[in-house]
Amino acid sequence: MRPLLLAAVAAFVFGAVAACVAPGKNNSLGGRYVDPYTCEIKNKRAEDPPYDPDCIQAAQRAAINAAKKATKASKKK
Repeated sequence: MRPLLLAAVAAFVFGAVAACVAPGKNNSLGGRYVDPYTCEIKNKRAEDPPYDPDCIQAAQRAAINAAKKATKASKKK
């Protein structure tokens, strides 16, 4: 059970980091720094939100996908 949980957490972190640091995609923040663990925009302008919505959505998708993979892996045993 512990390896599945570890894999789920690793997938979540990987997805969040990949989504948060990808510059220049769609309406991303470009050169701005987004904390990959909290999705907080560190060097934001006055009109920027406190958190990056794209990063939050990517983290949610990564968590859902990791949970699905963990469920599938546990059903195989």
